[in-house]
Amino acid sequence: MNYQALRIVLSALLFHSQYAMMPVKTAKKALAVSVLLHMKSAKKDGGRSYSECSGTYVAPTLILTAAHCFVGMDQEFTWARGIDDSVGYPVHVVRLWASRDLALLEAPYTHPYARLGPMPRQGDAVLNVGSPFNFEFVVSEGVVGMVGMRIRGFTSRYLVTTAMINPGSSGGGAFDSKGRLIGVNTMLVGFLGWSGISLAVSVDDVRVFLAGAI
Repeated sequence: MNYQALRIVLSALLFHSQYAMMPVKTAKKALAVSVLLHMKSAKKDGGRSYSECSGTYVAPTLILTAAHCFVGMDQEFTWARGIDDSVGYPVHVVRLWASRDLALLEAPYTHPYARLGPMPRQGDAVLNVGSPFNFEFVVSEGVVGMVGMRIRGFTSRYLVTTAMINPGSSGGGAFDSKGRLIGVNTMLVGFLGWSGISLAVSVDDVRVFLAGAI
């Protein structure tokens, strides 16, 4: 582990030790605006035919998620389902920005949606929502250990948090203590997230991406 990574982990653990649990109402608010996404593979080689990611409504008919969820997938076959939906519904990609790892989907129905929060500070509470390993609409909590981190190959600035994510959580929202969206989870650190460090595209980059769309 290099010095920068060690500094991030120690800083996050220090704040986490002083952190109180998120209110239940915050989790309920975040879950109400979150969706599970199903994508069909564009490959015809007999391999895995479907994949799953997560997303967040940011307007009555617009869902924000991660762009890498659609790599190798057929964008014409994407379905969304909320926590209270008995069946899913088709959605389609209207904007995709690979260098920021963000994508915007349009849904056919109106839905409760998240407000964007302010840029968080180091030590602020964070709650992640996602559907890892087919465990649907799972919440995890932690703190923001670092802000403004850069990743080679991407133009976004990332939040480093101690709220765990795993495969299937990509595109899911990171929320503050008031249930406002402050990031989009796109990466994890370590094998299957066991290090407990997650990376989320910051809300400032989300605002740039959504400019003119909402």
